[in-house]
Amino acid sequence: ETPREETYPATDGADTNDCVDMTCRDAVREAIRQALATDDRVFLMGEDVGRYGGCFAISKGLFDEFGAERIR
Repeated sequence: ETPREETYPATDGADTNDCVDMTCRDAVREAIRQALATDDRVFLMGEDVGRYGGCFAISKGLFDEFGAERIR
């Protein structure tokens, strides 16, 4: 039995047929960026995630964009 395909509606009014090619790293970074941009209560905390950008560069650029209070 194959798993059922799930579909989810776009919440921001974006055209769901528009696809963007990106790496998993870029997708995770963009999801974190969107969460930080839409909710001031969200922050990212972990080893080397600040200026260094994390060992896999997941948080690269987020420190400069959101500051030391939110990227720790």
